[in-house]
Amino acid sequence: MNIKKLIKGLAFSMLLNSELAMATDGNKLLAACQTVINYIDSGETSLDHSSGVDIGLCLGMAEGVRNTMIIYSLSDLPQDSYYRVCLPEGGIKNGQAARIISSYLMKNPAKLHIDASGLAMFAFIDAYPCK
Repeated sequence: MNIKKLIKGLAFSMLLNSELAMATDGNKLLAACQTVINYIDSGETSLDHSSGVDIGLCLGMAEGVRNTMIIYSLSDLPQDSYYRVCLPEGGIKNGQAARIISSYLMKNPAKLHIDASGLAMFAFIDAYPCK
């Protein structure tokens, strides 16, 4: 199944469950991104509602934060700004973004109480610092 179609379909599901996205911390984001990784690795073609919501949460967060980081990088921020990231040419795919976020969260369990969007931002900063 095409990941982009999956994201579009799950975005609606996420809107129906918007309370999940409003106060999501690292614990929920880690579980959601692990669901994405398990789904991709398993080759499954169907989802239950709960898995769909988790996948929408992780991929929606990854896409939104990644786009925000790109905008930061294109802005007038100083070249050595902490918030500037240097993604690979051609960008990264959503599955890779889920793995980057998940890996960062597993390496930093003491931060799981922090807001999910901030943690996703830290994950991209950690993975793609500008040199």
